[in-house]
Amino acid sequence: MTYDPKFMGVNSLGQTLIINELENNLKSFLDWGFLNAGGFTNIEKPTVNIDNFNLHILKPTQDKSRTNNTVWQTPRKDWIYESGVNYSGVYPINISGVYVNNTFYPAPTGSGSITYKLNYPEGKVIFNSAIPSGSLVEMEYSYRNIQVYKMEEFPYWKEIQQKSLENKTGFALSDKGDFSIGSEHRVQLPAVIIETIASSNSRPFRLGDKSLIIDQDILLHILSDNSHDKNNIVDILRLQEDRVIWLYKTDNVVKSGVYPLKYDGSKNINGQNYNLLVNNDDYKWIRCQFMKVNISDIMFTNIRMYGAVVRLTNQIIFTAF
Repeated sequence: MTYDPKFMGVNSLGQTLIINELENNLKSFLDWGFLNAGGFTNIEKPTVNIDNFNLHILKPTQDKSRTNNTVWQTPRKDWIYESGVNYSGVYPINISGVYVNNTFYPAPTGSGSITYKLNYPEGKVIFNSAIPSGSLVEMEYSYRNIQVYKMEEFPYWKEIQQKSLENKTGFALSDKGDFSIGSEHRVQLPAVIIETIASSNSRPFRLGDKSLIIDQDILLHILSDNSHDKNNIVDILRLQEDRVIWLYKTDNVVKSGVYPLKYDGSKNINGQNYNLLVNNDDYKWIRCQFMKVNISDIMFTNIRMYGAVVRLTNQIIFTAF
């Protein structure tokens, strides 16, 4: 018998394996679950909130890699791109276009002299040519009430932005304050950050092969600027204990061209939502069960912020040997 010293269960170094699959799928599961529990806000034209903040009006923001006044942002980032969301007959707004000085330019690219692309996660309209700073730029959109990040998208140089729906004065400034920091460097609250930790165990699943039962712990860091939102998110996650979900295979989704977003944050017109992915045998992979949910508080000093950590034990049966 010839001895083969290669790795088992691995086809390629670039292959998406267990931890990355769990992170990708958990973000999709949380995003989809929050949306279908009503975790979105529709911004029509006009929408003025209780703090007299015009949420439908965009303002320019600094971007050192682009010409001034080409990047415009909404007060809240993380626009909703998924189709199929329905909360008691209410649907997120499908972005149809952008108004510049009361002239409508249809999405996703604009038309005529004003063209652009939309970056959904960062909440930006990126124009191909500068728009004069005094222009009135408006848009109808929906944003997620709870932003979900993987830890790799949440490095320590990212800024926590509190009270994003109240700071209308700061939003008007492009050269100072919270909103002058690019949205790719800001996390708006409430938020959930997914972190996989080195706490896992494996044991044999059956005789005759190398299949494993794998228990992998993941931490969900909850951050909020009020205790009500923190408590609600904690309770929602607590109630998922013993829940079984299907995982999709990320590599298959990407290769098939149905990942919902493109690399630049724009919407993929061929993309499929999470519900479709996990119900399609071409992408469905294995089942995952949330075996344990443990909760602990985060205490902040000298800052009015509320937090908790939910430790989630995910159990999968890995048979790719």
